[in-house]
Amino acid sequence: MHNYSNNNLIRLLDHCFCSGFGQFHTNAPEAKNRTPYTAVTWADIYQMMIYPPSTAKHTSQWVIFSDQYEEDGRNAKHLRESGRFSALWLDVDETSHTIKDIKKFVLQLNCLGFIYTTASATYDAQKFRVIIPLAEPVYGWKFERLQTILNNQLEQFGISPDRANQRANQVCYLPNKGFSYEYAIVETCLTGEPCGLLNPTSYNDELERLLEEERIADSQMKARRETARLKTIERMATGKFSPIDAFNEAYSVDMVLQSYGYIKQGKRWISPLSQSGVPGVTVKDSKWYTNHQSDIDAGLNKMGDAFDLFKFYQHDNKQDSALKRAGEMFTDDRGQTLTEANRSKFMEAFRHG
Repeated sequence: MHNYSNNNLIRLLDHCFCSGFGQFHTNAPEAKNRTPYTAVTWADIYQMMIYPPSTAKHTSQWVIFSDQYEEDGRNAKHLRESGRFSALWLDVDETSHTIKDIKKFVLQLNCLGFIYTTASATYDAQKFRVIIPLAEPVYGWKFERLQTILNNQLEQFGISPDRANQRANQVCYLPNKGFSYEYAIVETCLTGEPCGLLNPTSYNDELERLLEEERIADSQMKARRETARLKTIERMATGKFSPIDAFNEAYSVDMVLQSYGYIKQGKRWISPLSQSGVPGVTVKDSKWYTNHQSDIDAGLNKMGDAFDLFKFYQHDNKQDSALKRAGEMFTDDRGQTLTEANRSKFMEAFRHG
């Protein structure tokens, strides 16, 4: 048994988090094979680092560092609003770094950190996960942004992160011994003193900058929507009443992907439906293309436009419902919506049958 020498580590041992086994483990009410989640503590994680199990990927244990482990434990919307997260984490699949490189990064954070290699790591191609406990819990919406900031720091350090972890419901696989297993616990600072826990308020400046970037992006989206509204008025004046065209004018594919929880990694996007965390969505000529089997299994086509995403994520893939709502989103300068204009046009044609 390892000697718990760091008082900050001792403080963590009884914290419980949502955990499960294998990527398909879910307790969602709509799931056919729902299985209750289990709870995992820091003490469990600590023990797994020192004495890692060796299991197949489909049975390996994962954790979401929130206090929600009932049926909504993997629901992204619920976690953003209600989940309280007590740790940040990193996923490094880039294979050109060693555990010493990762330790150097954690040391500059000046806080307690856990590092371990993944089950797929080899002697020549190391892959790592890093867990950074927080001094105080944060809500899911803040957790996602702090994950973004931490990933940015890692990238600036010269190590590329897997940014799928910026989703509140992304699972972090726990230690699982593969061909090459190593672990390290950063317990002392560069000064030699015991490390404290990472205080989320230390990121307040970076968080404010990120929120400001989001506000600017939101303002740009509103401006684009107004431009689309004016174009809609022009179309309505010429008798063209397409809610789909109006929606696609107002919302770019990139905007819609981001709003529905897709994470951009390089030139590709990771679907919120993906269990693997591999970026499988590309964008070209105002169209998206998915290679995620999970997207296709859920009912998405292999390609589409912004309106198709709106239809899928907000209207259960129902065309009539999405058309009606999109039509209600755009009005002419008299306040008439596209839906009303289309109805009037239909009735006029019916009367003159």
